[in-house]
Amino acid sequence: MVLIYVSCGVWRRDVNNEWKFIVDNEKKGRLLSLEASTTVEQLKMMVLEDFGMEEKIVSAELSYFPSSLMSNLGIPPVVISNDRQVCNFIGYRKKNSSIYLCVSFTGMVGKRNNNFDLNEKPSNSIFLSSFSPITVMAV
Repeated sequence: MVLIYVSCGVWRRDVNNEWKFIVDNEKKGRLLSLEASTTVEQLKMMVLEDFGMEEKIVSAELSYFPSSLMSNLGIPPVVISNDRQVCNFIGYRKKNSSIYLCVSFTGMVGKRNNNFDLNEKPSNSIFLSSFSPITVMAV
């Protein structure tokens, strides 16, 4: 079993071509417990349930940004879309406790997480908040 911190928001590139995750402050974060056998559908259902979303109304895109890629400008985040990728994420998380899962919700007339300011000036942190930078949490 591994504990995973999940944060809600969207990925955007900053002026330096670096990817930043802009956090939705209203939805905040959640802590999930995953097993090596967790499937992508189980993970998506856990995320939807814990964030109080309905599967019929929204879909969840799961992603993360490996710290080993942070020095490579322009490299996009890793999207989790199948069971093998969930297993890869869990294995990576076990070796790197500072990584966490990012979720972007789509649906409701095509609106994506609209509770943050996309015009906000990026900070040096990969994770941005519409009020203040947040720190990466080790679980």
